[in-house]
Amino acid sequence: MATLASLKLTAAKKPTQQSPIQVRRNKLCQRLQEQIQLAKAKQAGTTYVAHKSRIVKDAETGLRQAVQQPKRVKE
Repeated sequence: MATLASLKLTAAKKPTQQSPIQVRRNKLCQRLQEQIQLAKAKQAGTTYVAHKSRIVKDAETGLRQAVQQPKRVKE
């Protein structure tokens, strides 16, 4: 306990952004997961459709809403 009392604690700074390398790794992992799901769906004889969310503005009312659209997955 004496050694714990002698330690000084400081507040750690949380990084606000990911490094560009980490961003690329995350994108690669995400795309590989989509390809794995596509391969599993083909093996099972079903279809796999990935969706992406887009914000569309309604011309009449001017309101913006999120719409799910199918995303192209490279095979």
